[in-house]
Amino acid sequence: MNLMSRLTLLPILLIAVVVAGCAYAPPIRQGNYLDDDSVAKIETGMTKAQVQFALGTPMLQDPFHTGRWDYIYYVQPNNGEPIRRKHMILYFQGDKVSRIVKLDMKTPAEKDQDNASPADADIPS
Repeated sequence: MNLMSRLTLLPILLIAVVVAGCAYAPPIRQGNYLDDDSVAKIETGMTKAQVQFALGTPMLQDPFHTGRWDYIYYVQPNNGEPIRRKHMILYFQGDKVSRIVKLDMKTPAEKDQDNASPADADIPS
């Protein structure tokens, strides 16, 4: 390969690398990462310190409702997949968890049911 063809090839390769790099868009993640294992550890009767150790600082602590903590996780994949949200609300009576509300969160059994094929479904005879 002569020098002139090498000089022509170099800009083409640089443009290809730049264009390929622009095509990737990383997913947008916001909030508290709520994996199934951490969420399963949270139980009524736990103290605020125990909850904070397991899940971190809550995304939202309303100063007008000091007995409520909101943990929110949001992922926008940027590859055509749907946006994923998880939202868990913890209510405290004093320093102890008194109630847990899980929004946009499915248990492993519910996930398995969603992934089941129609042949696995109970069909009345």
